[in-house]
Amino acid sequence: MRDLIFRGSEPPPAEFVARLRCYPWLIVGVTCIGAFIGQLDASIVQLAPPTLRRIFDTSLVSVSWVSLGYLLAFASFLPIFGHRQDIQIFGRKLLYLSGFLLFAGATALGGLAPGLPRWSHFVSCRASAGRCSARTACRSSSTVRGSIEFALAIKAENPNTDGN
Repeated sequence: MRDLIFRGSEPPPAEFVARLRCYPWLIVGVTCIGAFIGQLDASIVQLAPPTLRRIFDTSLVSVSWVSLGYLLAFASFLPIFGHRQDIQIFGRKLLYLSGFLLFAGATALGGLAPGLPRWSHFVSCRASAGRCSARTACRSSSTVRGSIEFALAIKAENPNTDGN
């Protein structure tokens, strides 16, 4: 964080992690998990309206705003975060990790929603989760592509290794 503020660049990876032979694949794994969780959450939101209607005792039109809010926030913020990561305003890792943590927080707040006083709080939690999912999704595709190319280049340099 300090490097980002004072020098405008993100810090290098931790030395003990960067020394691992599986480091590029570790990056691929973490970003794939983030992309999978975002898409899984979007699928769950599409399947949840009947249950939400029963739990919150509200109309189907009102419940449809949960999935609409999530997908609208996701679609609206995806180009914005994609542009931010292209020009690297905040750094790749910071953009991805902050999106991942904020997504977890927004999802947790949505899980606590039956205790919230208003239906609109739940809808705003889901829209926030969609926004944060867009933050991780824009970073995931480019990170996976670059990390796989890096990992395959290492494998090509050392063809006698087993990849572990």
